[in-house]
Amino acid sequence: MTASRDTWNPDQYNRFQTERTQPFRDLVAMIAPGERMSVIDLGCGTGELTRELHQRLGAATTLGIDYSANMLAKAHQFAGGGLSFREGDLSTFESHDSYDLIFSNAAIQWAPDHPALLARLARSLREGGQIAIQVPANDDHITHEAARIVARRP
Repeated sequence: MTASRDTWNPDQYNRFQTERTQPFRDLVAMIAPGERMSVIDLGCGTGELTRELHQRLGAATTLGIDYSANMLAKAHQFAGGGLSFREGDLSTFESHDSYDLIFSNAAIQWAPDHPALLARLARSLREGGQIAIQVPANDDHITHEAARIVARRP
């Protein structure tokens, strides 16, 4: 992704940190922690919550993946101690590595073809591994209704 096409703004993103944090924490609470887990966070954004995930699980390694170089520029400050970040597209994610936990908070709704994506994710799990995904349930939000109205116009 070239910088000119990267429209994600970390400052704007962080204006809604409170709204993202509670669903993130609710999702983390459903994870069964394991010994020295290997974790991947797809759509890690600016990395603060990925760091929290890494620390709360006591993970051996956590890799945060995001499509936006702008977001990752902020995330890299949290790297270290087994936590790292890399640019990548979660919608085409496929890995030869395997993970104890594949995590994604409010990101995969942007990806097409969820059945194919979920199949690829499942292939990247270690035996007994977990997939923890949360997507916003906001189809009744005013912005979605406005988009539907505009889409029906000639």
